Amino acid sequence: MESEKTKLLISTQRQKVIEKDAETERKKAVIEAEKEAQVAKIKYEQNILEKESMQKMETINDQMHLAKEKSKTDADFYKIQKPAEANKLLLNKEFLELKRIEAMATNNKVYFGPDIPNMFISEEKDTKKFNHVF
Repeated sequence: MESEKTKLLISTQRQKVIEKDAETERKKAVIEAEKEAQVAKIKYEQNILEKESMQKMETINDQMHLAKEKSKTDADFYKIQKPAEANKLLLNKEFLELKRIEAMATNNKVYFGPDIPNMFISEEKDTKKFNHVF
């Protein structure tokens, strides 16, 4: 009977050791899973931070591009606006009269006949034609 008690005791101890080993393995698995979860979380956060920094860089690049394009457009507008303003200032009665006289002066044709005085348009008719410009 004593040997059976010993065998029972040995078997009980062996079962306790196996249970302890199984419990240790479970704890190791839980610890390993937690470690992997923490690593995954850190990698995920790094990925998010990387994406955010890329987004910020793209925003900065977009703003720089927009500023360049706006500056270029403003320069083009100014380049067109100034000659237009100058031309508007030039289009007055005196300038138009000067251009009419210059055009008549450069006319090298000689006309003969009774209608020579009517050849040149009177100043009154010219100014009526060009008043719609103002």
